Amino acid sequence: MIALNGRTRIALVLTILAIVLEGSAISDWRVTRATSTGWKIDAFTVKDPYNGIGANESSDTFSPEENIQIYAKLTYNDFPISQRLISFQLTGPPNPERNVTQVYTGLTNSSGLASTPALSETTFGEWTVLTSAQVTSEILVNDSLTFMLGWILNFTSLRTVNESFQEQTQFAKGATMGVEIGLLNIAMTEKNVTLSISALDSLGFEVNSTRINVIVPSSEAPAVHHIFMQIPANANVGSAILYANAYKTTYDSGRVPYCPQITRSFTIGTRNLSILQITPSSQKAYKNETLSINVLVANTGDASESFNVTIYGNETTIDQIAIFDLMPSASAVVSFVWHTGETTVGRYLIKAALTTSAGEDPSDNIFTDGFVEIVERVHDIQVLNVTPSVFTTYAGILVDIRVTLKNVGTESETVDVVLYSDDTIIGTWNVNSLVSLEERTIVFNWDTANAPVGDHVISAYAVPVQREQKVDDNTFVDGHITILAPAQQYAPNNWIYWMLAFLALLFLIILVSAILLLSRRRKRNREKNEFISGWTAWYYCQRLSKTSEFAKESRNPKRTN
Repeated sequence: MIALNGRTRIALVLTILAIVLEGSAISDWRVTRATSTGWKIDAFTVKDPYNGIGANESSDTFSPEENIQIYAKLTYNDFPISQRLISFQLTGPPNPERNVTQVYTGLTNSSGLASTPALSETTFGEWTVLTSAQVTSEILVNDSLTFMLGWILNFTSLRTVNESFQEQTQFAKGATMGVEIGLLNIAMTEKNVTLSISALDSLGFEVNSTRINVIVPSSEAPAVHHIFMQIPANANVGSAILYANAYKTTYDSGRVPYCPQITRSFTIGTRNLSILQITPSSQKAYKNETLSINVLVANTGDASESFNVTIYGNETTIDQIAIFDLMPSASAVVSFVWHTGETTVGRYLIKAALTTSAGEDPSDNIFTDGFVEIVERVHDIQVLNVTPSVFTTYAGILVDIRVTLKNVGTESETVDVVLYSDDTIIGTWNVNSLVSLEERTIVFNWDTANAPVGDHVISAYAVPVQREQKVDDNTFVDGHITILAPAQQYAPNNWIYWMLAFLALLFLIILVSAILLLSRRRKRNREKNEFISGWTAWYYCQRLSKTSEFAKESRNPKRTN
């Protein structure tokens, strides 16, 4: 065996290593050579990762402020070919104003690369690049490349919306305004975007501003984003304007916009809610029952409002109801139901209050309407008095006894009243529809024929009605009625009745006879009076007078001298 010194051994190892590496390189070259053969030209850009490398591929989008530079690489079996002419033809999007076509020629360098000069183009749309090279008299190689020119990220819409994401153009001071932004990304990769939103009032003062970072994916449809901001209470009323901008970098590190800003007008209005009226269904309600209370509210501001209405009884919350989107100059009746089951009996001051919003005058957001009384339902009948017509009587005589009762409860009642003599029932009376606080007197007729002689205690009892609790006033005791035995009377025989009848008849005959005799005498006197008065009486009187004188002379003849 040959002995090798140290240097010789090192040289031998290096030689072997070089042979191995060379063999590996040759193997790799053979593989590469085997996968791509012949002439090839490839057009591309520097817009990684979508730069258009490959046959007839597309490049990513260019924005107007970017320099557009197209490269072409000429290879044979993947080895670069230098000192060959490359033709570039750039054709812009067809349009009615100006159709752009630019032609350039480049010479490949040692890397097989040729390029156009940096181009600044503003014609938006799809551009087409054709590259070609005449490598032999019979061989022409070419490649195409397309790319978009335009705002990589652009606003498609800007709207003001309410909290329900519905479009709204008028907002009151203190209200929340939503901003809806539509963004379209025409690039092949998603973009990190800083959105800046500013609102100015009618005097140009900034109302509010905000910034958010969003990711906008590559898509043929716009991506929609929502931002909410508060309109301050000190904003000026009137027409306002909204500005939206999209930046490529964070807002604080520099403002590099993706596209022109977009604006939208809206209106800032006044804000005022008020309670106009409270109407309870009754001023008195019974415990364990319900009472309805209507509250009339109005929006006298310039924008729709959503708010809460709360009803109170003596500062205790009865209920709360939410109202959504009450339009300007509109009113609404809010109906509450008060369940009084857990409410203590008493008088309650009814009050309604609205949610006070920023920028609003709260002076008319509270309204008080007086009292509502919560009472228990009471069933109570009271006997007030028992009054007999006499306090002493004979047996067999009818006695009137007056009983007065009153409904001191809260409900109309039908009650049975029982009258007693001692423990004996004299009678029962059904009293119908005795309303609350009504007094009524009823009269019993007591036939004392069968009543024992002696003193009797008279009392009246009202049978308790359903759910009546207080019954100690249902009975009233008046005192005593004394029943006396009937007096002894003489019973005459029958002949006495006949004698009395005969005497009565005789008296009647005498009376009639006396009347007839008196009548006849009066007639005779009347005829006599008629005879001695009038013409007939005069005639006969004259005649009688003459006859009397003649007779007198006959009896007494005159003496002659």
